[in-house]
Amino acid sequence: MAHTDARDSGTPFDKEWHEFRAAYAFARLQGWLLSEIEEISPSYFEDLRNRISEAIIHGEGFADEGDDDPEAPIQSPTGHGVWFWGLEDAYALEEQLFPFREPQSDFGDFARGLVLVGLHAALEAYCGALGITKPRMPLPTAIEKALGPRGQQLDPETSRALFTCDAVRHLYAHRRGVVDQAYVDTVARNTFQSGERRPVSQGDLEYFAQIVSLSLSTAERMGGFGFSSISPRSLCPKRS
Repeated sequence: MAHTDARDSGTPFDKEWHEFRAAYAFARLQGWLLSEIEEISPSYFEDLRNRISEAIIHGEGFADEGDDDPEAPIQSPTGHGVWFWGLEDAYALEEQLFPFREPQSDFGDFARGLVLVGLHAALEAYCGALGITKPRMPLPTAIEKALGPRGQQLDPETSRALFTCDAVRHLYAHRRGVVDQAYVDTVARNTFQSGERRPVSQGDLEYFAQIVSLSLSTAERMGGFGFSSISPRSLCPKRS
C-alpha cells in the first residue's frame, strides 16, 4: 500500500503542523547530542575551537599565496578526514560558535542557547504560518492576543516561561548570550545583571522545550489554534 504523506493531505495547516514537529524534533536532537558529547568527550569543544582556528590560519596562508578562493581545511576529530570551508564561511563559523576571545569553559551553556534559538524558530514559523505573528511584536504577546478572541488563555506559569524563552532567544540571536537592560527589566524573577552571560543549562533547555511543546499540545489539526491551559509544572523535568 502506498504511503501517504500527511503534509500532502491538503488539510488547512496540516503541512505547517508537520513542519513544526520536524523542526522541533531536530532542535531537540541537537540538544540531546550536545549533552551526550559533553558527557563522552568534555574537551571536545575546546578541541573544535582549536581545529577551526588552525584551519583559518591555513586558509589565510592560501590567501597570502594568491589563492583567489581560499579554503580553510577543518580536520576531523581523529585527523583522518577534513572538511573544506570557504575562508569567509570559516570566519563566520568561528564568530558564531566562539564569540569570546578567552577560552570558554561554559561553551555547552552557550551552545544550548543556540539550540534554544532553533526551538523558538520552530514555534515562530508555525505561528507565522497561522498568521499569528505581527511585525515587531514579541511572539508570546502575539500568541496571547490570538488566544483572546477564542476565549482561551495561557496559565500564568506557561505565559511567564514563554516570555523568558523569547527573551533568552533574543540574547543568543542578537547579543551572544549577554544580558542587556531590556532583559533585566522585562523578565520576571530575573537573577542576572546587565553585562553578564545568561547560561542555558540542560535543565533550562529541557524546560523551555517542554513549554514550547505544551503550548501547542492541543493545537487543532483542522486549522484552529488552541493551547492547553494546564500548568506545565508536572510535565517539565526538575532543574538541578
